[in-house]
Amino acid sequence: MGLYEKVIESAVFLSPDSRSLNAAMKKGEADIMLNWRATAFFPDNAPYMDVVDLGPKLAKPQALLLNLLTFSKNKDVARRFMAFTAGDEGQAIFRKWGFLDNRTTPH
Repeated sequence: MGLYEKVIESAVFLSPDSRSLNAAMKKGEADIMLNWRATAFFPDNAPYMDVVDLGPKLAKPQALLLNLLTFSKNKDVARRFMAFTAGDEGQAIFRKWGFLDNRTTPH
């Protein structure tokens, strides 16, 4: 959008990770932040945050990918977990915690 320099010049607080951003919000040290959507649904963050989704032209929703590592010691358990998350119940759990799927649109 060509706003990077203006945003950086106007930023009061920069953080290397989402936990620090969430902590700043909870302590009242910040009024607004750009962070991972799902972190606002964590029980310890939810009372302090409201989600305002950016439009898809500004921030295209990205897929959450699960991968099976070749060196995994529990490949069968990992495959079952991956299959569960892809099903209706698993997708409902992910939606509950702030993740989007192809049936959910940001509000």
